[in-house]
Amino acid sequence: MNHDYVNKEVAAIIADKNFEAPLNIAMATAWIMGNFKGLNLKVLDLRTISGITDFFVIASASNPTQASAMAEEISSQMRLNNIDALSREGLKTNTDWILLDYGDIIVHVFHEPSRT
Repeated sequence: MNHDYVNKEVAAIIADKNFEAPLNIAMATAWIMGNFKGLNLKVLDLRTISGITDFFVIASASNPTQASAMAEEISSQMRLNNIDALSREGLKTNTDWILLDYGDIIVHVFHEPSRT
């Protein structure tokens, strides 16, 4: 996938006035996961039931390499758009679950067998 295309599309989603913050960030991360062939993609609105975060973005990957690629691209795109992660867990190890915490949104990337 063309990196310039990804940069342009993610920036457009984040800037889209149809998505209020932090939904715009959640939708941008979901777009990235979908374009990396993420499986069983979900954006969960937790604003009325959680004081910890507003949205969970969850997807599965067919293998750990795909999961790492999705998480790395999300991290890269968020940095390009001046959005800093509070925490990144499982990214540098070959784990079945990667968590990216951006405060208002938390991204979960699972290896499919572990999520099931």
